Amino acid sequence: MAGRLSDPQGAASARPARRSPFPRRAFALVLLLALIGHLLALIWLALAWKTPATLQPMVTPLLTRQILPASPVSAPKPAKVRVKSSSNAINSVANPVPDPSGTAGTPTLAPPVPAVVAQVLNPVAPVVPLATASAPAIAESPPPDPGAAAAAVALATLSRWPADTRLSYRLGGNFRGELHGDAQVLWQREGERYQVQVSVSLGWLASVVMTSQGRVLPEGLYPQKYEESVRGARRTVELGESQLTMTDGQHLPRPPRVQDTASQFVELTWRFLSGQTALEPGTAVRFWLARPGGADEWIYDVVALETLNTRLGPIPAWHMVPRPLAKPRGNITAEMWFAPSLQYLPVRIKMNVGPDAHVDLVIDKVEQR
Repeated sequence: MAGRLSDPQGAASARPARRSPFPRRAFALVLLLALIGHLLALIWLALAWKTPATLQPMVTPLLTRQILPASPVSAPKPAKVRVKSSSNAINSVANPVPDPSGTAGTPTLAPPVPAVVAQVLNPVAPVVPLATASAPAIAESPPPDPGAAAAAVALATLSRWPADTRLSYRLGGNFRGELHGDAQVLWQREGERYQVQVSVSLGWLASVVMTSQGRVLPEGLYPQKYEESVRGARRTVELGESQLTMTDGQHLPRPPRVQDTASQFVELTWRFLSGQTALEPGTAVRFWLARPGGADEWIYDVVALETLNTRLGPIPAWHMVPRPLAKPRGNITAEMWFAPSLQYLPVRIKMNVGPDAHVDLVIDKVEQR
């Protein structure tokens, strides 16, 4: 007992020495700061990698009315007429003219018709030339101003374009499994300027936004800038007066009436709505399409007028199928359906990606200003 009490230094040396906690905290703090620095650097690189937007987007319009398919209007039946071959008089049996004298039972002749109409209805009757001796003299009008005429044509053309329109689609399809999502096509016009924006969302899988801007001319759309964004990565096409400039700096001649991936839908709607292109089986619809990878002439064949079952009800629409390209830039093709009862808008767009994958957009709602 006395021996153990007499050796206090040995007992103290057997216990481990206590270390200060400050070095561990300092190391953890330095490690945390390093991680934050690396994270900020990665964020900066991700933002710097994205191509800056080159477009000045238009303000989203307020659309207040929903458009439904128009009912077909039957043509009025022509009035029945009877031609009396014994004389040159034409009696109107559909709408007899009342007798001004009030004499009952006396047949009354309809007002005289122009000689040209009479010749069509009764080819035997000779055409009597109009008298010109007693016609009053007509003063010669000054020649029209070409500038004023062109301005009037441009104003009339702008007034015939559809108002701001948003098409909402239900998205389905298959790509390594069923696809579900939504899509929109938004058309806007401010004077002679336009913007078309196509947005496709597949949830967390992918999102694509395609935007076209340019001018509205009497013959159709004149794209000047096109931009597509896929998960933040942007590719552009500058459509100059004489050449196209791609994202990689490549220059190509500008084809006549060329369109881009977004403007093509509105341009085709205008061609059908204005009567520039007639929709009937066997018709071939041609137009040049500029994309970030190049420009190609697409040819669509009008197949048939098919009835689509949609949330807006059954809609007859013209089905258009593309021909294979001579030099394809990929395996993506698009079939389109345009509905005469909905201002010839595209009510279905089916994008085929190879034999086993496709994305199908079917109209869900149409809104206009």
